[in-house]
Amino acid sequence: MVVLVLLHIQLLAQSLVTNITINMPANPPANTAAWANAVPPVLITAKGATSQGGQVNGTVQESRILVSIKRDGSKVCGLYTKSNAPSANFNTVVKSWSGSQIVALLGQECTLQPGTYELCVQYYGMGAIGSASGLLGEACKPFTIADTKDISYAPPQNINPTNGQVLKPAGGSLPVTLRWTPIIPKPQTSVTYRLKVWQLMQGQSGTTAMRTNTPIVEREVTDQTQLLKANILGDIEKVADRDAQLVWQVMATTTTPQNKVEQLGNSEPTTFNIVNEDKPNTVSIRNLYPENKKVLSEKEANTPLNFKWTPLVPKPKDNITYRLKVWQLMQGQSGAQAMRTNKPIVTKDVDNVTTYTKQNLLGDIEKIANKEAQLIWQVEALEAVQGGVKNLASSEPTQFAISSGCSPTDELTFTDSTCSQQDGLAHIAGYISLTVPSGVTISTVKITKLTQGSYFGAAVATTYTLPTTLTLSSGKYPFSFVVNESMCNKKLYVGYQYTYTCATTGLTKINDCVDSVVMPCCKCTLCDQVQWKLPQTITYDDGFFNGTNNVMNLSGTLGFAPYKVIKLSAEVVDFYWYIQGDCQKCNSNDYYYGNIKNGSLTTYTGTGVAYDGIPLLNSHQLDFVSPTLNGNTLNNPLSLNITLPPQTKLSCCTDCFRFCVRYTATFMDGEVCKTCSIVKCYETKRTHKNLDQIAYPGITECGDQRVRINGEQQK
Repeated sequence: MVVLVLLHIQLLAQSLVTNITINMPANPPANTAAWANAVPPVLITAKGATSQGGQVNGTVQESRILVSIKRDGSKVCGLYTKSNAPSANFNTVVKSWSGSQIVALLGQECTLQPGTYELCVQYYGMGAIGSASGLLGEACKPFTIADTKDISYAPPQNINPTNGQVLKPAGGSLPVTLRWTPIIPKPQTSVTYRLKVWQLMQGQSGTTAMRTNTPIVEREVTDQTQLLKANILGDIEKVADRDAQLVWQVMATTTTPQNKVEQLGNSEPTTFNIVNEDKPNTVSIRNLYPENKKVLSEKEANTPLNFKWTPLVPKPKDNITYRLKVWQLMQGQSGAQAMRTNKPIVTKDVDNVTTYTKQNLLGDIEKIANKEAQLIWQVEALEAVQGGVKNLASSEPTQFAISSGCSPTDELTFTDSTCSQQDGLAHIAGYISLTVPSGVTISTVKITKLTQGSYFGAAVATTYTLPTTLTLSSGKYPFSFVVNESMCNKKLYVGYQYTYTCATTGLTKINDCVDSVVMPCCKCTLCDQVQWKLPQTITYDDGFFNGTNNVMNLSGTLGFAPYKVIKLSAEVVDFYWYIQGDCQKCNSNDYYYGNIKNGSLTTYTGTGVAYDGIPLLNSHQLDFVSPTLNGNTLNNPLSLNITLPPQTKLSCCTDCFRFCVRYTATFMDGEVCKTCSIVKCYETKRTHKNLDQIAYPGITECGDQRVRINGEQQK
């Protein structure tokens, strides 16, 4: 029967670190990087032994802390080992580590699959030469990562104002606090609530207003379920002259640790009313022609156009001046925005009559020959008073359109956008999808401008001009461009124009448009494109340490293309020793093996450390530097001598080694210095030079389950 014993020797039997407690949130995030901001926080607390005088024991003060995540007893997350674990900085009797400190102690970011895990902490004392020599205390805490695919969230519900509620201004002001219920259950990440309020125009339903009107209020809050609007009257169109009806809704989203926006649900829209008891008693004027949503042809708009409205009732004693105003809506604007920000294209006063004939309206409209025009008009009833005029009433604004009779499309659709990092720049690509209606022929589409920022109402951050011209019919066409800044999750506004021919008129016209797309986050793909060739041959050298096999040689061609390499680093990042229990050596300190003794790389100068019986801190890495500043083409023989634990003199024993080497190439990409690395793992069997293979086969395969790896039995 094979006896299994531990490789390492427990130097410190007593527990110098006690009262170890680990606290976890009920539903910890699957991505450990998010533990830095988890609520309640991830927390580790421990008590260190004291010496005479009440000071923290010296061994505890110099101890190291090893934090890891285990599943079924095996480590699944945690970069460090007991030999290179960070210092615990145990400077008080009771010491705590939380949030971002614990994330740093893990040493790596991990995304855990749904299931049950343990968060474990171990404290080790320091040996004479700096290695971890004894366990001072340890504890583990089980926790569960929930399967988010099975979570169903209840959307928010509007609380205040309630459906159909009537609000009345006081003193020209109306503060409103909008409240809603939170998402249930609460997600692991923060919830963003986006509140939108729309005003219903005359004859509109709430659904129509939400679909066609621009919100008068649009705000976002994080992990809050209310928003105070100090004076909603300031956002409502002409509330002083009439009552207003509003509809509001809350949309809930969250951003996952992978930076993806997840929709959690929307509240049911709720309508409320504002009744202004101080509004004038006069009957409002009503627009008659052009009526609401009327579409005029270019021919109709080019002939004398009669604007008509109803008179003010009751008729005042004095003369009434009616002031007609017509505004043109620019792209993306609502009627209210155009009236508030644009200069009227028509302003005309008439006395005591309810009609006005406008000659050649097309001459006042911007680029009507190139696209359909949206217009809105209104009439004010004015009375002369000392020092000016008094507004007695205003008509309900009426919107109408002038069409060329040929409108191919309002927008292009941008799909399947991608972003990658190359040469220090962001390379963005995607597709333009275009549907061309019957009777319209589009000859070219030219992308004229790319803007990162808001198209209306905010400063433009950066503008990129593209000379690209695409000839399109209905279909899907690629586009690409390069920027020198991050576009991760930023909205990209694309200005473009297309030339088309209208079958009804035979005219060729140019249409200017704007569309937007949220760009994905860029991924650096440079290292995915390089080609490695790695050494494969392993031999054993019996010329060291009194004739026993204490050095292995890794050799072969090391290649890296297509860049010239300035520096090449070889680092042993993992080393396991498989051995039968009865065959182990007493001197099995793993600090003395798994190191690079020396090596060579043809045409490169090695700057690694020497091995002279006293281990050095960096003996696991060897650097090779090119003799030229610009680097060399790397396709050269590499040789690395790696130290091994002493082999027993029992000729019946064999052992195996599994180790991993990280190769890191430093090179110039244009004028930018960059690095790429790759990890290659090897497994090899060392047979005793005096072994009788027939009588004593020893370890048959390096994966044999009868062996131990660094003192731990394999399962």
